Amino acid sequence: MSKSSTTSLTFGARSNINGTREGHTCVYKYDKYPFHAIGCVSYLWKPETNQDESNLISRQLWIWCHPSCYNELWEELKICFKPENRDSDISELHQQTFSSGEITVISLKDTLNRHRLIGPSSNQILYQVLKPANILKKDASEQWWQKYYQIPSKSLAYTQQGEFIESLDKTPSPGEYTPYSVIGVTVGDPRISRPDRKTKVTKIKGSLADLGIEESRVPVILVQRPGTSGNYGSGWDVILPQNWSMAFWLTFIYHGARAAGSRDLESLAFEQSTTYYPNDYPDTSAGSIHEQKSAEKLKNKFDKRPPAKRCNYVKLGIAAPFLYPWKDLTSSWNDGCIENIYVLRDRKCLKVLSQIFNANNKSINQQYPNKQCQNTIHRKLEITKESVFEEHKSSLVHVELTMLLRGVPDEHAMICIPVDKDIELLQKDKTYSGPKEPVHKDKNKTQKQKNMTQSLTELKSVDSASCMRKSCSREIIGFVNHGGFSLGSGNGRGQGFCTTKGLQYLSQHTSPFYVLVRNPSSYQYRFAYINII
Repeated sequence: MSKSSTTSLTFGARSNINGTREGHTCVYKYDKYPFHAIGCVSYLWKPETNQDESNLISRQLWIWCHPSCYNELWEELKICFKPENRDSDISELHQQTFSSGEITVISLKDTLNRHRLIGPSSNQILYQVLKPANILKKDASEQWWQKYYQIPSKSLAYTQQGEFIESLDKTPSPGEYTPYSVIGVTVGDPRISRPDRKTKVTKIKGSLADLGIEESRVPVILVQRPGTSGNYGSGWDVILPQNWSMAFWLTFIYHGARAAGSRDLESLAFEQSTTYYPNDYPDTSAGSIHEQKSAEKLKNKFDKRPPAKRCNYVKLGIAAPFLYPWKDLTSSWNDGCIENIYVLRDRKCLKVLSQIFNANNKSINQQYPNKQCQNTIHRKLEITKESVFEEHKSSLVHVELTMLLRGVPDEHAMICIPVDKDIELLQKDKTYSGPKEPVHKDKNKTQKQKNMTQSLTELKSVDSASCMRKSCSREIIGFVNHGGFSLGSGNGRGQGFCTTKGLQYLSQHTSPFYVLVRNPSSYQYRFAYINII
């Protein structure tokens, strides 16, 4: 398993090494960067100061990954650490473990659950559900919490836990806490504070039942999620033992929380202009599987329609109506076969591309009034730009599209480069909606009429993948993988991927840089701004 410091902070980042903040990164197969990405993971260091007999400090690192890439990541860890032996002493917990020298790796799959609360009411819900456990009461048999909090430093931490829970009631938004801060608390049984029926986030009248020493104590880890501007999408992740998951889940729901699924999380990521795994990771195995499943659904939906109601993608000039041809598109822009593609995640390279397309060279002029400084920065930017385009010519760049006027981009919409005539018409008429694609000739029209019962998927496709770039009247540089009407900005927006070579060709035009977007079921092109994510 490899991790490059150029994409994000590594596991050894100073801001995360002490265990007070959670880190996020994208991991790759061992010694394969920038190709063969596995997926994005979250990691958390456990604070530890205990030393063994050899005066060595032992540390623990918890790594969270998406279920779709768990097996791939686990096998890659075995390759990375080269296990010397395998231990099965904890097989009763259904855990897997292996050791390599001084490192022991344990799989905690299906032992911990992670609930995510999103929204401004997250603080109030946590305040109603999380009640500090009473650790002072003693019984004949000492419990784990009594032994744990006997240490003076841990006893002080328990006092701070109560102060934090009280602060939740006074803080209006979870975004006001430190980003990705990690807080461990020991709370009582959540079923005691559960109301009889679902209510809004209000304080419960009356006092809670006191079970004394019979009450359970549950260790919980809270991870803050900052969201984006204006604390949009901020909240908390609640990590707890698996056996307590249902008890906390029902208590959250009864206190006013509402259940959400992957579609809601995808819509939230769309409004935040952030990536969503695995949909926005086409260079991973999980992302490829997701695209193949989506393509099968679209094909089945297409074949179920009557012949007269099917879109003729040949006449529309759509080369790939169901599956994203990333490799074919990249190969057509590089005049050759590309074996592997990857998504550009190098922060420095993305910053250079952002200065080119996002700012349109205006921010540099505003930031540096001196013309000599402006010319120097522009020259350095040109040199850096050419090196980025040449070094990462087989990569894809994650972009965001904002429609200039009308139009809402759909999935599989094409991102194209406008010709000079399109820009001239737009400059003359600010309400110009965009050009239209001419109707393509359908060479298989007679054959389709003879085979009405046959699946028309193969008959309605472009003959050769080599013409992917120039399959339309406007050159294609990318595709939209998620689009729709944004409630936050009030217009059509989309996210997709463009080839680096295509962006290089686009950068040769004069700013501002416009692109054309055409949905797979329409002849109409629409103008859009392009930004680098």
